[in-house]
Amino acid sequence: MARRKKEDPFFTSLKGFAALVEETAKVYSELFHAFPGEGSMDLMKSISAAESKGDGFVRDIMDRLVTSFMTPFDREDISDLTLAMDDIIDQTEGASLRLDLFNIKEVREEGTEMADLSYEAAKALKEMIYLLPDFQNQDSGLSDAAHKLSHIENKGDKVYERALYRLFHEESPSTERLAWLRLFDRMEYCLDAYDRVSSVGRRIVIKEA
Repeated sequence: MARRKKEDPFFTSLKGFAALVEETAKVYSELFHAFPGEGSMDLMKSISAAESKGDGFVRDIMDRLVTSFMTPFDREDISDLTLAMDDIIDQTEGASLRLDLFNIKEVREEGTEMADLSYEAAKALKEMIYLLPDFQNQDSGLSDAAHKLSHIENKGDKVYERALYRLFHEESPSTERLAWLRLFDRMEYCLDAYDRVSSVGRRIVIKEA
């Protein structure tokens, strides 16, 4: 029986990182549905712990980029994917902590929608990253996965715009408006980072065309 070819360590690390992003986004969505109820602080702690794990993936991948003579695809693309996934988790943690820092009393519906879209995007991101080992195959579905991820980010833009419109057209205390403005901005940055992952995926496909 033929031995199965060992997976390149870069793909293994990127897959592990993508799985962490998905796990973190799931908790993020759960937090926005639960806040400020019981268990919210534990969910925040889980996200902060994930941020530390993400830093470990970044160190591992970047160290390997420095020491590896050959890489499975362009070094810049590997670096960009890694940094974008790290930014996703950083922004996810930032938004989560601001629920407490800004003394949010009640989650606005658009906040929950954006957190849910982040989880949806994380699942699409994982799908895309798991297709990377077959990136040289034009029928791998990598391009479709990247476009799917970008489409989710576009949906997030529309929710963000609706959130800001409602925020400034409804009567609410100025401190609440300021808090939610900054929180929505942070949630939007998170979704933008998913779009950067999508852009790298499309770039990889174009290079192999």
